[in-house]
Amino acid sequence: MEYRKNFVIMISVALSMLMMTLAINYVIDPYNVNQSFDLGLKKDIVSYRGNYRLYKMQAFKNNPCSNIYLGDSRMDGLDVKKVEEVSGERWFNFAYGGGTAYEIVDTFWYAAKYEQLKKVVIGINFNLYNGSNRFNLTKEAMETVENPLKYYLSYATLRMSVANLLYKCADINLYAEKPSMDKDAFWQVQLGKSTEGFYGHWYHPDDLQQELKKISDYCSEQGIELVFVFPPTHIDLQERVADFCLTEDYRNYKQEIRQLGWKVYDFDVSNELTVNRLLYKDPYHAGKEVKEKVVLDVWEDK
Repeated sequence: MEYRKNFVIMISVALSMLMMTLAINYVIDPYNVNQSFDLGLKKDIVSYRGNYRLYKMQAFKNNPCSNIYLGDSRMDGLDVKKVEEVSGERWFNFAYGGGTAYEIVDTFWYAAKYEQLKKVVIGINFNLYNGSNRFNLTKEAMETVENPLKYYLSYATLRMSVANLLYKCADINLYAEKPSMDKDAFWQVQLGKSTEGFYGHWYHPDDLQQELKKISDYCSEQGIELVFVFPPTHIDLQERVADFCLTEDYRNYKQEIRQLGWKVYDFDVSNELTVNRLLYKDPYHAGKEVKEKVVLDVWEDK
């Protein structure tokens, strides 16, 4: 009898915790799934940094757009307001910080599911065109977007709900992005350990090449304008390609993208925009002046 009583208590407690989790997540709604309550939360500061992919996928589902650009942080850093100002059209920034080419592929098909696309810009650097760089969180994000019960009962969602409340009530952002070292030190880390992680294990992405071909074919069939961009990186990083004996592979990567038959903007070359360290945050990421140049060159043509 005592065993049954304890069992009932345990089940009751578990159900109460689940219901409390569901209620908190429904009201706070950190990723704007139901948008029922306006609590003045800064979700674009907290939730976005906690999960770029989930935040943008839900935002796109809530308000689809026929023009999108995809990529990693180098494309994500392009100001969408500037893109819209230059092009005269609405655009959705579907790039992710830390994104991979495999996530670009999944995100393209996700966008195509919710909207008849008209224009697509894909930014893809050499370190993304890499069979060993397979990190992919988009599938989990898509599953969450498609399954409200998973979203509302998730501990990850609850954690983000609490983080939003903490920022609202105590001005504490658990997901603040603060540099841990000065620019020179970070520059060397990026050129060293980070680049070794990409290029030290690089191999040709046969499957990715085929997936990009499928996207290309789909765009041709659907009348979608597709453009590829090789975002700029500093010359210090460009020269590291030779250190890993990947010069021929680097040339082939650009050629393979061009062979898809669409317009390509190549900013990853040695010129006045890539040799000046003052124009870059780190070897991988350009500063405002260079990024504005990219936006003008790519979107003024549209």
